[in-house]
Amino acid sequence: MPESISGAAFTAAVALALAEGIRQCLELVSMSAEWGAIRVAASFGVAGLSPECGAASHLLHLAYNAMCLAKKVGGNRVQLHDRNG
Repeated sequence: MPESISGAAFTAAVALALAEGIRQCLELVSMSAEWGAIRVAASFGVAGLSPECGAASHLLHLAYNAMCLAKKVGGNRVQLHDRNG
């Protein structure tokens, strides 16, 4: 992850806000089909880089687990990986 975006520190709070903004934009999408309206929803997982994250694949795994939890508790939400389990 970049250290900064437009001079602001790239923190978990910033990542959550960006993911939530994308989720909200997707939620506004509506398409018409023969059988009715199609709505778009998305679940995102966010994980922070830490010393114990030795490889990018581990960071992706943590974010994936957070996304799975977001879906499990109802979907259409953003979930931060909980380092405490």
